[in-house]
Amino acid sequence: MANRERGELRHVVDGVEYTLRLTVNVICDIEERSGKSFAELVMTKSMTGCRWLLWGGLQAHHAEQFKSPQDVGALLLHGPGGLKAIYELATELLARNEPPKEESEAPTDRADETARPPEAAMAAPSGSDSTSTLVNSG
Repeated sequence: MANRERGELRHVVDGVEYTLRLTVNVICDIEERSGKSFAELVMTKSMTGCRWLLWGGLQAHHAEQFKSPQDVGALLLHGPGGLKAIYELATELLARNEPPKEESEAPTDRADETARPPEAAMAAPSGSDSTSTLVNSG
């Protein structure tokens, strides 16, 4: 069963359940094997990009069965919905692996945004009779 919290997506073809999941290593493998950046493959919205993306998604749980993107293409043709369904599956896999919008917009936990960083507090003395001692605790 697919774990939505991990970005996994469940897909059934001919009564067989497949779990798709993207990982950093898989994305790197896609780039190395395809010779294109992941962003380039995704942004072109091409069927080749969809096939690479879905091949990558299948690697976490079904690598032995899908050794190449061509193996994925053969599987997808057996599924319902034709080419539109393949594109929709790739789009859903990407959507499941995007960071939630609120993470990037979350406010900071600091109560006082104007507080000086520790380095500023350790600045050189300001008066003529001031002394400072720096202790190395490391």
